[in-house]
Amino acid sequence: MGAGDPDGAAVWHLARDREQYGPYQFATLAEAARKGVVARNDLIWRPGWESWRPADSVAELFAPIESSALTPHPIRPEEPSASTAVESTAATEEPAPAARKAEKQKPSRNYLVRHWRGELSLPVSYWLNGLLVLLAATAAGVAFSSFIESNQVAAGAPMASALTGFTIVIVLLSSWQLVGIWRSATRYSASRKKFWGAAAKVIVVLAIVRSATDLGSMYVPIISEHVKIAPRRRRPGTPLPG
Repeated sequence: MGAGDPDGAAVWHLARDREQYGPYQFATLAEAARKGVVARNDLIWRPGWESWRPADSVAELFAPIESSALTPHPIRPEEPSASTAVESTAATEEPAPAARKAEKQKPSRNYLVRHWRGELSLPVSYWLNGLLVLLAATAAGVAFSSFIESNQVAAGAPMASALTGFTIVIVLLSSWQLVGIWRSATRYSASRKKFWGAAAKVIVVLAIVRSATDLGSMYVPIISEHVKIAPRRRRPGTPLPG
């Protein structure tokens, strides 16, 4: 059997954002591709294939509609229209969740959102965005130091609040970076060689462990110490210690 589905068997599967849908008949996928529900960078698989393939590698899936198919012709009462047949097939195979998710997950023009969803390539997510996060974290550290020096933030509650804010910024930057790399690695493993995708995920796990260790051994104890030495109000008439 070729790339098409001459037997009409529902054997085709669709993968997007680490979720799998199907099986579908090929005609259903082709109709969805024509309407823009199936994107060219989605992944397709059918029995007999060793791995998932990009949708645009299946030539018939995005083939242009023949002019004869656009020519009006009478339809017998007992013959359903093409749109009715597609809707009936779609209802039988339940592609509605995939279609709804595709509409909600349309490619975004926002670079930050594209990285978060894993829509960027693995090299861009890992190397370029890793460098951007490193620069952003360095800038946040410089800004934090300047704020502490210029405002002469005293030890205690003010310093604890400043450190907490700085820690939150670093955690958000790291989360954005690591989640994007993980999702991009998942896409990469599904469509290309699995080694580099798996290697990127291992590095992500190690980075999470190291970040959690640094957070527990450095930031949390320092913030706790400043909270402990925060000045407390004295009750009227209470003598100063010493």
